[in-house]
Amino acid sequence: DEVALVIGAGIIGQGVVMAIRGLGIAAKILIIARHASQVETLKQSGADEVIVVSRGASRADLFGQVASHLNTERVPGKFGNQAMVGGADLVYDCVGTGESLANAMKFCKARGTVVAAGTSHIALVDTTALWFNELTILGAYGRQFEELDGVRRHTYEIVFEMMTNQRIDVSTLRVKTFRPSEYRQAFKSVGRRIREGVSKIAFQHDTT
Repeated sequence: DEVALVIGAGIIGQGVVMAIRGLGIAAKILIIARHASQVETLKQSGADEVIVVSRGASRADLFGQVASHLNTERVPGKFGNQAMVGGADLVYDCVGTGESLANAMKFCKARGTVVAAGTSHIALVDTTALWFNELTILGAYGRQFEELDGVRRHTYEIVFEMMTNQRIDVSTLRVKTFRPSEYRQAFKSVGRRIREGVSKIAFQHDTT
């Protein structure tokens, strides 16, 4: 019956959604995306609701939309600061900036859990929600040796098995491939991947 909120609809955020569903977890999943073109793909990956917030939106708009989807209340503060009453049980920060981590903590309910999944850097973070709501924050590295069903294995081994058994459907990852000689077009496409609805760019082996 829990609600999970994923911040960031890139390859990490989409992967988190797919992994949650691959583990057989039926929690309600909401994900924040930048573009309407991402909605269909994210729902195919397992998200129940996609909250589209454009890059130029204000913090008030962001918090207002998230509060609406979480059936909670946005609380405006001074100097454009925003807060929220209530929130998601579990929030994944898949962006990795100081602002996204601060938002993740504010989007989380009291005594909930925030998972820092995005690769972060040295940043200024508003930690008010951390101590005020007594949150648990977990760092998540992309790969390690871990236990699943009582067996200790590498993350990749687990993921490959889940893909083979169709527990994770990678067909929702839209990958655009290029020949090595087309590297110029490939790098241009990287900058347009959101508009083109592409998750990843890859080079295919050239046998000629």
